[in-house]
Amino acid sequence: MTHWTTLLDFLGPLALLGMMAVAFGAVRRLIPGCQLSTSVLGLLFGTVAILQMNAPFSPVDGLIVDMRNVAVALAGAFLGLRGFVICLIIAAAMRLQIGGVGAASGIAAMILAGGAGVLWHAMTWHRPRGIWSMAGLAGLMSVHLLAVVLLPSDLAIWFLSQAAPVIVALNLFAVTLIGLLLERERLRAAEEARLRAALASDPGERLMSREALEWAVTQASISSALRGDAIAIGLRLGHRGLLARLWGAEIDRIPMPGLRRRLEALLPEGGIVGRADAGLIVVAIPGLSNAGLDELCERLRRCVSDAPAHAGELAPPRLAVKVAVRRYEVMPSFATVLADLTGHARSSRKGHAATPVAQSSGQVQTAAGDVLFQTFDRLRELRFGSP
Repeated sequence: MTHWTTLLDFLGPLALLGMMAVAFGAVRRLIPGCQLSTSVLGLLFGTVAILQMNAPFSPVDGLIVDMRNVAVALAGAFLGLRGFVICLIIAAAMRLQIGGVGAASGIAAMILAGGAGVLWHAMTWHRPRGIWSMAGLAGLMSVHLLAVVLLPSDLAIWFLSQAAPVIVALNLFAVTLIGLLLERERLRAAEEARLRAALASDPGERLMSREALEWAVTQASISSALRGDAIAIGLRLGHRGLLARLWGAEIDRIPMPGLRRRLEALLPEGGIVGRADAGLIVVAIPGLSNAGLDELCERLRRCVSDAPAHAGELAPPRLAVKVAVRRYEVMPSFATVLADLTGHARSSRKGHAATPVAQSSGQVQTAAGDVLFQTFDRLRELRFGSP
């Protein structure tokens, strides 16, 4: 029974550290890439260290410990020097208030643990940090045991012989587990920051990448405009006329300056547009009436096909577009949306059924003679320049 009571006593401080890891990820997402987030997290880690001091437990008879040095070491490892200093000031102030013969030793232990975390961060920030790296952090931060030299000699001898092995084992388990949770949250926050940067880069001149598009559609389908009835529109790009293919594969990679800005200007509020691959533009919008959807598809088609693509010194080729539309009661995964739009969908899952609303070539209809004259004019312009 005593062992079960000890385990439950240990799970409380461990759960508090776990909640700290979750809050770490939330703050990183809410305040990405700035010193304010580090300061806020330093306050958070320092507060957790204070709570750990007020929630000690007894792993073995006669020994009372807390997990404050774990929180301080993780602050140094994941927040760097700035976050560690803020955490240390808060935790040290609390330890001084508690007082006692071990106050000086306790503050020195926090300095050693946090300093070890900062050193570990400097050595590992540039490479993946897995379970062995976290175990290394646990071993490195255990140098805080050297602060025992500030205790009276009899207490120091007892501490090294009785308490130190238990504390090292607790550090190994807690730091490894919570460190992996923090690393997972750190990587997620970094990935979202990268996707936000991709979304914001080159506004008006460049369609967002597939990764950024998938992230934006997923987020909007969970908590924003695409939650509920939603529509996905696929714009498959091509070239007008067979002779346009004579200019080679490079023509497919010609950028279209301003296309993103022009497309976004046509979308209803909450609409998202991006490029799924070299020839497919995906538009995701909240639900519209059939009449409104038909009008929007026509305007999108004309936006692409009526604006020539910039081709440097060559005559600008004009694009054709095929439009595919799917309506969803609940927006499915991005991979399912792409499969529906490209015609490679398998059986849809329940609740994610796609309704094909429209699918048209979108090419401008012209007489055969007009096509021939347009081709001749373009060839003459390429060879002899504008008349």
